Amino acid sequence: MDKINNALIFGAGEFGKLIHRLIMSNNNSQFNIKGFIDEDLFKVGLKVNDIKVFSSNEIDIQFIKENEIKSIIFAVRNNSFEKVSLEKKISQLEKITKLPIIIPPDLNFWINNGLDVTLLKNRIKYEDFVERENIDFDTNELSQNFNNKTILITGGAGSIGSEICSQLVNFPNTRVAIIDISEINIFKLKQNINSIEGLEIFLGDISDVEFIKKVISDIKPDFVFNAAAFKHVDICEENPLSTLKINAQATFNFIDICLKNKVKNFVQISTDKAVEPTTVMGLSKRLVELYLININKTVDSNYIITRFGNVLGSSGSVLRIFEHQLSNNKPITVTHRKATRYFMSIQEAARLVIKSSTFNLGTKLYVFNMGSQKNIYDLACEFLKNRGIVPEIQYPIKITGLKKSEKITEKLFYKDEHITQTVENKLNIMSLEKFKIKSKILRNDLKAYLKGELELDKLFKLIHNHE
Repeated sequence: MDKINNALIFGAGEFGKLIHRLIMSNNNSQFNIKGFIDEDLFKVGLKVNDIKVFSSNEIDIQFIKENEIKSIIFAVRNNSFEKVSLEKKISQLEKITKLPIIIPPDLNFWINNGLDVTLLKNRIKYEDFVERENIDFDTNELSQNFNNKTILITGGAGSIGSEICSQLVNFPNTRVAIIDISEINIFKLKQNINSIEGLEIFLGDISDVEFIKKVISDIKPDFVFNAAAFKHVDICEENPLSTLKINAQATFNFIDICLKNKVKNFVQISTDKAVEPTTVMGLSKRLVELYLININKTVDSNYIITRFGNVLGSSGSVLRIFEHQLSNNKPITVTHRKATRYFMSIQEAARLVIKSSTFNLGTKLYVFNMGSQKNIYDLACEFLKNRGIVPEIQYPIKITGLKKSEKITEKLFYKDEHITQTVENKLNIMSLEKFKIKSKILRNDLKAYLKGELELDKLFKLIHNHE
């Protein structure tokens, strides 16, 4: 961390006072605390540890310049805020002040491991853990493809869906709508998105055929981005029936409704777990890939598949898990010392999904250039070092063992998939000739499983045999 002369502490409660005492007692501290910030009007104007308490409204650009403030230490315990409000407040501080926000370890960590001022680190940036050049495109050029267009995003309040939404809603002359079943995710989206007045929100279930028909009929989208799915591998594994109903059957129906209503552009968000799937989630995504490849479409339709690896910073992603484990003073867990995965940031994943929709090349599979796979154990070590903690010495990393259906490594391609074109060294367009299956067969296989007439392992075998 660069030397910081002046800082503010957000939170004048017990945790904030503890952070201040810790800084004052350390002769090597990089911080000079210029004040506290607190939302409690009874504290504003008072002094805490001989330091003045300011209200949030007083902290503007002029205040920051006059006092040469370089950072804000966010000293509010996790249980003092609802999680949504906590994330919103941190985002607001970053937006208003343009300063780095420093997030201390949770108090429970310090109780168990001792107080250490070196653990005051800048808020973690997930993109810093992607060891390659960031993937980006000219936003102005990209936005022209959506001029005067209506866009529908399913799962639009989830991790990847909300990022797609956030990027598209800022394009000029676009109409953006989302479908999501989660009230809390919609609430979070409304709290965080800038142009909420330009966003239409439909609360509902993608498996509700009549609901989907009405939405598609009413708004007549030019582009559909389908991000609605169950994505957490372990939960999907424990609930195969529900996963396949939503991720596969409901998506089949949704695709058919879009075709019937002459939706020209449809983007399916897939995953590297769909390649030689061993998990229920991967199987469900592969079924949809095959369905899209093989359904009858109009000549000018642009129904595409985007396939990529893990998204850092999404809900349930490995770094989020590490953060939760650290803040709760639990060991960092890794399944296998040699386990590796492909990673990209959520921002670049959304940009590539959006970019893929603009080529108008018909039914294509776009596989993102993810660089090299990253070792998960090494990632855990990097995460701890980023927090100022020595892995294994100051904090344990526990090897839990691979789960039954888990792979050590993932693949981005099938052996019979070949790159036919690469766009700007970022998007690989794949050949699909080897995967010709009647969509009716896929529907019948899935229907048999959902009715209890086919065992799950046989559904896996049928899919592999089709390939």
